[in-house]
Amino acid sequence: MTAKKVLMVLTSSGLEGCGGDGHAGFFLCELVHPYNRFVKAGYDITIASIQGGACHCAKASLGEPFCDEESKEFWENESLKKLTQTTKPLASFQGSDYDVVFFVGGLGAMDDFPTSDAVAVVGKDVYESGGIVAAVCHGPIALVNIKLSNGEYLVKGKTMTGFTNEEEGQINVPLPGKTCQDFLSERGAHFVASDAWSCHLESSDRVMTGQNNFSAGALGEAIVSALVL
Repeated sequence: MTAKKVLMVLTSSGLEGCGGDGHAGFFLCELVHPYNRFVKAGYDITIASIQGGACHCAKASLGEPFCDEESKEFWENESLKKLTQTTKPLASFQGSDYDVVFFVGGLGAMDDFPTSDAVAVVGKDVYESGGIVAAVCHGPIALVNIKLSNGEYLVKGKTMTGFTNEEEGQINVPLPGKTCQDFLSERGAHFVASDAWSCHLESSDRVMTGQNNFSAGALGEAIVSALVL
C-alpha cells in the first residue's frame, strides 16, 4: 500500500517578524509532535517553508516547559534538524500530490502565512483533491485567505480553533495583523475557544485544527485516525 503523503509547512519569517528572538519563527514542538506521529504511521513526510531555505526556530520553544524530550531529541539530531534548514519553497509543490498539508505554528506564521499566494494555492489543491488541511496554534492563520474554486473561503462554515484571544492576551506579543480568532471568525468560521493552554482540537469537513502547542501531538494522532477511515 502506498504511504500517505504529508506536507508540513514552516514560516520563513525570522527575527524581523513578530516577537523578537524569543517568539519569532516556528515553534519546535508544533512541528516535532505531529511529525513523530506521522513517522510512526509510516507516512512520507516533506517539510517545506514559504520561501525555502533555513527556518528560524523560536528560542522560547527550545526551553522549558515547551522543549520536552521529543523536541530535544529531534533538535539534537543533526539529520532531523537539517530538515528545517534545507527546506524547499512551498510554491514548488503540487497540493494534489499530498493527502495532508499541515501548517506548523509559531508567531512567525502571523507574518507570512496569510499573505502567501503559495499557501492559498497549495491549501486549495490539497482540499479539492480530497485531502486534509490542518494547522495548529498560530498556524490556522494560513487558512484565512484560501479560496475554493466556487469563490468561497475554505474556512466559511467550518468549526475551527487556533491560538485564542485569551492566550494572545496572556503572552502579550504585538502582532502584525488580526488574531487567529478574530480573522477566522471574520471569514465565516465558527471559532471554538477552550480554556487557555488546554489541549483542544476541532475537525470539520477535512479541516483539522489544534488550539495551541499543547494540542500538536493530539492533532497529529487525530489526522492519523482520520486517514485510516
